[in-house]
Amino acid sequence: MFCLDNSGYMRNGDYMPTRLASLVDTVYRLAEAKINGNPESTVGFLTMAGDRVDVHVSPTRDLGKFLTCLKAITPSGESDIVTGIKIANLTLKNRPNRAHRPRIVLFVGSPVTAKENELVSLGAQLKKNGVALDIIHFGTENSSNANEALLGALLNSVQNSNNSHMVTVPPGPHGLAQAVLTSAVMGDDRPSGFTGRGAVGSSFGMGDEEDDPELMAAIRASMEEAERATLQQAAQASVQQNGGAAAAAAASAPTAAADYYNEDEDPEVLAAIALSLQTNEMEDRAAAATAAAAATNTTSSTNTTNNTNSAPAATEGTSQTEGKQNNQSAAASANANETKSEQEQLEDPAFMDALLRDAGFDASFLHEDSDKTKKEEDKK
Repeated sequence: MFCLDNSGYMRNGDYMPTRLASLVDTVYRLAEAKINGNPESTVGFLTMAGDRVDVHVSPTRDLGKFLTCLKAITPSGESDIVTGIKIANLTLKNRPNRAHRPRIVLFVGSPVTAKENELVSLGAQLKKNGVALDIIHFGTENSSNANEALLGALLNSVQNSNNSHMVTVPPGPHGLAQAVLTSAVMGDDRPSGFTGRGAVGSSFGMGDEEDDPELMAAIRASMEEAERATLQQAAQASVQQNGGAAAAAAASAPTAAADYYNEDEDPEVLAAIALSLQTNEMEDRAAAATAAAAATNTTSSTNTTNNTNSAPAATEGTSQTEGKQNNQSAAASANANETKSEQEQLEDPAFMDALLRDAGFDASFLHEDSDKTKKEEDKK
C-alpha cells in the first residue's frame, strides 16, 4: 500500500518537473515492478493531505485503474502521516489474500508534524501486525529539519529482521524514480535496467558485472567484434572511393575500440587488446596498398591498350587517304586523254571526210580549206 504526500510542498520544482510529477512517476514504476515481479501481487494507494486521508485505489492488479487515479492527484494542505499509516494498515488487514506479506511504502516530501512518541507507538503496532514499512524521504528543506530523526525513530520501531528500509533522495540530476528503483526498497523486484552503475550491460537492461560477470564479458567481446567489423567496412569503402588517401584514416580508426576499456583493466587483457589493434592496423594498411596498386595497374593497362589500338587506326587512315588521292589522279588523267583523243579526231580531214560521206554530205570543202591552209604555210 502506497501512502502518498500530496501536500502543498509538492508544487516545488526542486525535482523536475515538480515534486508531485516525480512522485507520480516513481509510484507507478514501483507498482509496475511489484505487479510484474509476482503474479499474485496487488497494489493500492492513498493520499495523506487535504481535507482527509483518501483511499483512491484498494489493493488491485489493474494498473490502468491505478494509473488513472494516480494522475488525478492534486496538491493541497498538510500531510497527516499518522492517520495515513493507520488507514493503510486497516486496508491491508482486509486484503483478499491473507497469505500475502503486507507492506506500506511511505512517501514523505514535507515537514513531519507528528510527535516522536506517536510515531514510535505506531511503528510498534505495525511490527505486531507483521507489516513492513519502507520510507522514501525527499525535499530540499527536509535535509535540515527534524524529519530524518523522526522517521528514523519510526523505522527502528517497526524494524523486524531488516524487512524495512528508508531512502533519502536529495535533489539532483539523477531523479527520484532512478534513486528509488535502484535502492533496497525494491528488494527482489528491482528492475535489472535500473542498476545505476553505468556498466556495459546496464544500458541494455541486462544487469551489471557483479550480477553475471560471464555475461558482461560476452557482451563486451561482442561489442568489440561489431566495432571492429564496422571499422573494417568503413576502411574498405574509403579505399575504394579515395584510393591510397584513405590509408591513414583506416590506420587510425581502429584505436577507437580502446574506448570500451578502462585503465583499470587486467594488464594481460590490455596487452591482448593492443596486439589485436596492431594486427587490424597492419591488415588495413595492406588492404589499402593492394587496392592502390590494383588501381594503378588497371590505369596503365588501359593506356597501353589505347595507344596500341590508335597506331593501326592512323596507318589505316593514311592508306585510305593516299588511295583516294591516287584514284582521283587516275580519273583526271583518263578524262584528259579522252578529251585529247576526241580533239585529234575532229581535226583529222580523213576522219571527217569519211564521217560526212557516211552521213550523205559532200566533204569536198574540207579538202579546199586544207589546200588553202597548205599554200599559205608554203608562202610563209
